[in-house]
Amino acid sequence: MFVVLPFENLTGDPNQEYIADGMTEEMITQLGGLDPEHLGVIARTSTMRFKRTQKSAAEIARELGVGYLLEGSVRHVGDRMRITAQLI
Repeated sequence: MFVVLPFENLTGDPNQEYIADGMTEEMITQLGGLDPEHLGVIARTSTMRFKRTQKSAAEIARELGVGYLLEGSVRHVGDRMRITAQLI
C-alpha cells in the first residue's frame, strides 16, 4: 500500500494552497491508475486529514498500514513554481 501525503504549500501565500491540494489529488489519481491490482493507493479523503499534522512519516505509515509514503511541496523560485516530491 502507498499513501500520498498532502503536499505542503511553501509559497508563503495562503491563496496558493489550491495548487498544493491539486498536486496531492493529481498524484493520488495518477499513481492509483498505474497498476491498481498490485499498487494500492490510499484515497484522498483518508490522506487529507494529515494536512498540517505533527505526526511523523513513520507514525502515519503505521496508522494507515502502508509501506510507502510520497511527500511533497510547492514553492516559488523567482517567477516559476517548483514542485518537489520524495518517496519515503
